[in-house]
Amino acid sequence: MNQGTAVIRNFSILLSPTPRGARLARLLAVEQLRAWGMPLHPAEHIVAELAANASTHGRVPGRDFRLTLYIVGDTLRIEVTDTRGDRLPRTELPPPDAESGRGLLLVDALSTRWGVSPGPTPRKTVWAEVACPWFRAFRLLHDLMRAKSQSRRRETATPPPRSSKASASFPTEKSRATENRSSRNVRTTLPRSMRARNPSETSHGLVRALRPRVGLIAADATRARRPPKRSAGTPP
Repeated sequence: MNQGTAVIRNFSILLSPTPRGARLARLLAVEQLRAWGMPLHPAEHIVAELAANASTHGRVPGRDFRLTLYIVGDTLRIEVTDTRGDRLPRTELPPPDAESGRGLLLVDALSTRWGVSPGPTPRKTVWAEVACPWFRAFRLLHDLMRAKSQSRRRETATPPPRSSKASASFPTEKSRATENRSSRNVRTTLPRSMRARNPSETSHGLVRALRPRVGLIAADATRARRPPKRSAGTPP
């Protein structure tokens, strides 16, 4: 891309000339402005009024109308193209009791400028521009906040690295096999006299070894409880 060229963000879609198509044009414009990081006011209301006029006054059965959005510099341009080039819109004050007819007055009040471009036959395009000098700063702030949220998502998605303590608390199969071999080696290096085939042999051996000592301790305790013998000449 050359230094003199710039990226122009644009969005275009065909919609049916019905009240449902007009509502869908407003919703799609709102979502696209959010994706671009652009403010919704007053572009949302301008799109709603131009789409309502296209579905009401520029309706031709079997022909759709086109919604186009694009940004050049600090200006947002909104275009609605229908297939009734013979019916050009005009701004007129409706009667006080009229329920409609104020759409173009709102467009004229909310936009920087607006107009009508005829052709190609049988089409016409009603366009409106919204110029805001702070669009660029708003987009820059939106891009910074979006990059920050994406970095936070990446930080929460990646698991923390395991430390040496955590890895030591979960022994592997190789370490278990080494421990088993070392324990078998310790058992085989013991003398034959200290080995026991089962735990019961060790307990019985301890009982047999301690039985004489227990008997001596019991005999000493019995002698200590007996009264001393009196001789014949000692008075009671």
